[in-house]
Amino acid sequence: MFVFGEILKVVLSLLSMLAVFAIWHQSLVFVPFLMGLLGVSHLVF
Repeated sequence: MFVFGEILKVVLSLLSMLAVFAIWHQSLVFVPFLMGLLGVSHLVF
């Protein structure tokens, strides 16, 4: 059950990041965004 909660948290953070990227993709540079996403996913674990 704990693992399921962790997976759910990661999926929700990925979806929120993708939503932000979809809204502001004109002003975001993709590579730093991807690095930030990887950093956040490592911080979650």
